[in-house]
Amino acid sequence: MNKEEFQKIVDYIEGMYHRQLETKELKILKEEVTFCKDFEEFKNKFAFTLLKRVEYFTIQQLHKLIEERKETELFLKQNGLNSFDELYEN
Repeated sequence: MNKEEFQKIVDYIEGMYHRQLETKELKILKEEVTFCKDFEEFKNKFAFTLLKRVEYFTIQQLHKLIEERKETELFLKQNGLNSFDELYEN
């Protein structure tokens, strides 16, 4: 992910939660979102979840959401599924 895309993520989070991220938080955030190629991928995967489940943003909460997402994707992959919709169809 390039610097401009990372800055879009930072701006999005700071705008949504009306707070300025500290330097230490920015370093950790950059490590947490390395798997995202760009801002759009981050937004597609986490925007709704952040809005729904996080009242006051912290890096720990984002880390928890990322880990839950990874576990979900691993579960789906292990079962040969692309989404939970396929699980419910069968």
